[in-house]
Amino acid sequence: MATKRRQKERRARKHAQQQRHRPAQRVQEAVGAFKSGDVERALALATSALTAANDAATCAAAQHIVIEARFRAAATTTDLRTRLDHLDTALQLAPDETRLHYHRAITLWGLGRMAQALPALAALQTQAGHRSAAAFLYQLACAVTDQPWSEQSLSVAEANTVRMLQGLVQGTDTSTLGSGN
Repeated sequence: MATKRRQKERRARKHAQQQRHRPAQRVQEAVGAFKSGDVERALALATSALTAANDAATCAAAQHIVIEARFRAAATTTDLRTRLDHLDTALQLAPDETRLHYHRAITLWGLGRMAQALPALAALQTQAGHRSAAAFLYQLACAVTDQPWSEQSLSVAEANTVRMLQGLVQGTDTSTLGSGN
């Protein structure tokens, strides 16, 4: 009787240990799948590991893989709605990740949802590493949506491009547009 009880306890301990290591094992499998280019499998494994993770290190590793897999999936799809879904899901896990906000704004722009892209582009202008590109895109978006824009942070060529675009949008004869505002 005592032997059966000990065997049962051993099995229970072994099962508990396996349960603890399974999320970590799934994370390792997700890393392998990600490295081999199987983003869908990496995403599935990392997502299941994230929901089952019972320690901070496994949770953080799984979360990182989910974010990267979502970003990679967004970058490789041509369907803008699917791209936006991937980016939105990644942003739920990493709300401060600048590159996700940048690509989300570009995707919204591509979907013709400029009003939603404008705040994201405006916020990106304050982020190091994205200031110049975000400033130009923000001013372009302002011109397209008939909002005031500023050439202060733009190069001469960028300002001229925004002026030309604004002229086209407003139906102005662009041959009369000079280099002044």
